[in-house]
Amino acid sequence: MPNIRFMNWNIEKLSGNKVAIPGVVANLGRVIVNANADVVIILEVAQVSGAAAMAALSAAANAASIAAGGAATDFTGWFLSYHTGGERYGFLIKNMNMVRPVHVTAGPAGAPPAAA
Repeated sequence: MPNIRFMNWNIEKLSGNKVAIPGVVANLGRVIVNANADVVIILEVAQVSGAAAMAALSAAANAASIAAGGAATDFTGWFLSYHTGGERYGFLIKNMNMVRPVHVTAGPAGAPPAAA
């Protein structure tokens, strides 16, 4: 099994407003690609506009990857955690096949899903 490199980053309220600032999301994407992380954990993702912000971040990381000679689909895997008070955690995954299988719990309590 290959090593998986993690990056933990507190962007401080990643939101639709933040990624709308000219140049911000492109710079975030370049930093992620230059870090060469397989899984990027984003702290403080906004509850309301977090999904749109993560989609923009995914697109920016893919654009930066292409510019660096990578694939256009390097950072297409992303998801958000359950609400953790006033925010969420975002996860951006470079290669989904490297982290499979991912176990998804039934809820924030960590209970396994019910048997089908």
